[in-house]
Amino acid sequence: MEQKIQSPLMTPADRINPEALGAIGYRKPGAVMLALRNHVVGADKFDKAFREYIQRWAFKHPTPADFFRTVENHSGDDLAWFWRGFFYSTDVMDIGLEKVIMQQRGDGARAVVSLRKLTSIPFPVALRLKFEDGTTADFRLPVQIWAAGDSYDATIAVKKKLVGVRLWPDPAVPDWNASNDTWGEAPPVEKLAPATLEVTKTAVP
Repeated sequence: MEQKIQSPLMTPADRINPEALGAIGYRKPGAVMLALRNHVVGADKFDKAFREYIQRWAFKHPTPADFFRTVENHSGDDLAWFWRGFFYSTDVMDIGLEKVIMQQRGDGARAVVSLRKLTSIPFPVALRLKFEDGTTADFRLPVQIWAAGDSYDATIAVKKKLVGVRLWPDPAVPDWNASNDTWGEAPPVEKLAPATLEVTKTAVP
């Protein structure tokens, strides 16, 4: 979708360019909600918050802020950065892997993974490291790493020879530019699992 016809998700539908309505009304919200569930608050907290939101606001007239508050209440996190970046702006998320430097210290080898936030939107970082023997290891960095600036060096102790690194092994993460997400012989992205939905009957007041 061209930047000139983009609108924030909070834009009323009748003010959105018809060419962008499908993306802004359906595809982008779906991707954003999936990222919120799987990579920001976690599936368990998100699902509980969503059930409570449905029960609390059934047959009423909730606003987006009501949903935002419900998710924050269940997660215990201040998610203003998420709502602001993904709902109130047209910016995209682009976090890149700049370089990887190996260091040998007295207590063993370390990999220094240099990351850069290339747009205004922060996000928790998921890294997958690949070693010479074919094994991999996953590491997660909280969104707070971006509080001090747009660059961050993650220092990771390694016991095997490192041959590759990948950002976002989950392809559903809404990172705009995949070309700066790998280093060396990076492990492949995961296959997208089919969507599932568990339906349970609940009493609605």
